[in-house]
Amino acid sequence: MTARPDIHYLDIDTLYLHRLNPRQTVPDGDAELMADSIAVGGLLQNLVGWRDDKTSARTGIVAGGRRLRGLQWLAERGAWTDKVPVKIVTSEAEALNAAAAENEGHIALSTSQEIRLYARLVDNMLTPGAIARAHAVTERHVKQRLALARLPDAAIDALDAREITLEQARALTLSDDPARVLDLLDTIRGRDFRPDWIRRQLLGEMVRSSDPRAVLVGEDTFVAAGGQVTRDLFSDHDYWNDDKLLDSLALHVLRAEADRVQAEEGWAEVRVTTASYGPPCDKETAKLRHIDPTPTDLPEADMAELEALAETPDRTDAQEIRMMELEARARGDYTDDQRATGIIWLHPSRAGRIVRAEAWTAKRASTTTTTTGDAARGSTPNPKHPASASPCATTFTASPPPRCRPRCWMPTSATSPSRSSPSNCRSATTTGPARRASTRCRTCRPSTPA
Repeated sequence: MTARPDIHYLDIDTLYLHRLNPRQTVPDGDAELMADSIAVGGLLQNLVGWRDDKTSARTGIVAGGRRLRGLQWLAERGAWTDKVPVKIVTSEAEALNAAAAENEGHIALSTSQEIRLYARLVDNMLTPGAIARAHAVTERHVKQRLALARLPDAAIDALDAREITLEQARALTLSDDPARVLDLLDTIRGRDFRPDWIRRQLLGEMVRSSDPRAVLVGEDTFVAAGGQVTRDLFSDHDYWNDDKLLDSLALHVLRAEADRVQAEEGWAEVRVTTASYGPPCDKETAKLRHIDPTPTDLPEADMAELEALAETPDRTDAQEIRMMELEARARGDYTDDQRATGIIWLHPSRAGRIVRAEAWTAKRASTTTTTTGDAARGSTPNPKHPASASPCATTFTASPPPRCRPRCWMPTSATSPSRSSPSNCRSATTTGPARRASTRCRTCRPSTPA
């Protein structure tokens, strides 16, 4: 760096971030990124400072705040011992102009320019990590730009000309076939096709790695069974290519757990389903009758813990598991006779854990009764109005009206079910905030862990 009379070389511990510097806050990790850039390429530009107090030895930096943080990060670790070049301005107006010019006069590279630059750097044997350190960006950012660099030149040109959006270009990176990409490029150029549509055209109906079955099975097991995974650097999930294979692997895991549960707990039958929402009422349980465990009263300490967890707004995974355990204990347990005829289901939760929906048994034979006239309304029949002439004659069975998940339908009379609220739910017999979750009726309470 050429010596200039207005440049002063100052010790790093005499510099601080001035209140006039626009970059009073920076993202987490930014100082480390800038420190890596300085360590690789050196300090390429001086800082600009102003001394409010002319008698003070300390200098406030009004332009170059990111570089100052990077230098301080290095100095704290003993990696910077040189003096820092600082241009000293003489007035507040000059300091403000310097701060504005530093931040507003900078023109960043366009996306396409950055893509081609990183591609040339890789061609010169630089690794993504080295590029990230030199340019004060994350390694993930570099890898994303390099993924775009592998697109055909026509696609990058279309991005530069704004004929396609960056999101569309990102979706195109999921294919390694240049001919397929160019064919799809002609379709989407200048048109508002959603990225998800582009992904489906390139990959078909693939399964996301966030699918509950995928989380349950695990990538290693899926790949070992012959599945293929397509990486997506621009999202938090990847794409798995075989839905049927994934479903069969998930069923294998669930059936193994079902065998264990049945052997240890004595249920008559343990069924499995890969649907994350559990067994549908209208199909799987239509010919069954729901049975409830015998409730138990929690000890005061456990009840207080459950109430505290219920009132915690952002519970951790460990707290959620603990709350589910306490709720399960509060609901009680099934008798040996209930288990001997009972049926439960195991299924993956949305988080990929095996949970259970319990419990059902075969329906009892329903008894049909015909009630007429005033007797249907619960009063003494009037001999002046024979039952056969009454418009109130109705037929009902001893079995309750059907309930449909996920809504909770509670019977208010023998013939007319109506939607319930927590106050009239038949299981909501206990008060208190912590019991709301554990005493909801069987059709609206959450599944419990297997």
